[in-house]
Amino acid sequence: MDENTALEDIKKGLYAALTLFILSCFMFFIGVISAPSDALASFQDTWYLVDIVLLGLLTLAVYKKSFLGFVALLIYVIVGKIIVFLDTGQLKGIIVTLIIIHFLIQGARGAKYYHNNKRQLDASYKPQKRWGLIAAIPTFLLLTLSAAITFLEQSNYLVDQSIKKGAEVSDSQYKSLLDEQVINLGDQIKYFNAHGVLSNLEGGNIITQDSIILYDEEDVYSLYLDDIVALEFMETSDSDYTVYKVVGKGDDYWLTLVVPANDKMKGEVLGMLRRTIKQNNAPNS
Repeated sequence: MDENTALEDIKKGLYAALTLFILSCFMFFIGVISAPSDALASFQDTWYLVDIVLLGLLTLAVYKKSFLGFVALLIYVIVGKIIVFLDTGQLKGIIVTLIIIHFLIQGARGAKYYHNNKRQLDASYKPQKRWGLIAAIPTFLLLTLSAAITFLEQSNYLVDQSIKKGAEVSDSQYKSLLDEQVINLGDQIKYFNAHGVLSNLEGGNIITQDSIILYDEEDVYSLYLDDIVALEFMETSDSDYTVYKVVGKGDDYWLTLVVPANDKMKGEVLGMLRRTIKQNNAPNS
C-alpha cells in the first residue's frame, strides 16, 4: 500500500460514514413528520437524537483521518446492530450494514497506514488524537451502558417495562403468570406490560382475548372487555407513564391501566380499547 491508496481507502470510509449519518438524519426527519407507528417508532424516539449526534462526531473524526475514529465507528455499528437484534430478533438492513462495515474497515486500514507512513518519513510527526478521543469516549460509554442494560434485560435481571404483544411473551413468563393465578389456563395474552423492576410478578397490566387485568404482588383485578364502557385519563405526577381509568358497567367497577408514556405500542393498545368501548356503547350491543 502507498499513501495514495491509503487516502483512497480513507475517502471510501468517509463516504460510508457520511452515508450512515445522512441515512440516520433522514429517518429521524421522516419519523418526526410522520404519525406514530410501529415501523418508525425507533426513529421517533428523542433518544435517537443522541445516536445522530454521536454519528456526527464519529464522522467528523473520520474526516480528520482518525484511526481511533474509524475503530470507534466500526464498533458502534457492529455492537449497535447486535443490540438491536437482541431487542427485536430482527436484522433489518443487514446488507447495507455489511457494506458500510467493509468500507469502514478499508478506511481504518488506510488511516493506520497513513499515520505510520507519516511517522516513518518524519520522526517528529504526531497524529492529532483530539477528534478521535472526543468521538470515541462518549461512544464507548453509551455502548457500554446500552450493552449492560440489554444484558440485564436478556438475563431477566431487569424487567422489560415496554408493552409487549402476546407473541413476545416467553413461555417462562406465561407460566409464571399462570402459576401465580394472574391469568387462567387457556388465556391468550394480546398485550402485556410489566410494571416491576426485578420481576414480572411485581405488577402490571395484561389484555387477553376477553379481559383486561391489573395485578400486583397481592391482588389481581380484571374486567371483561365486553363490560368496559369508558376510558378516562387520570392525572399523574410521573411523566414517564400515562394512567387511564378503565370503567366497567355498574357502580365502582373499574381498574387502572398504566402505560409507558412514549411506548411505541401505546397507541395500538388504546386504539383497541376505544374500539371495544365504541362497540360496547353502540345501540343494541
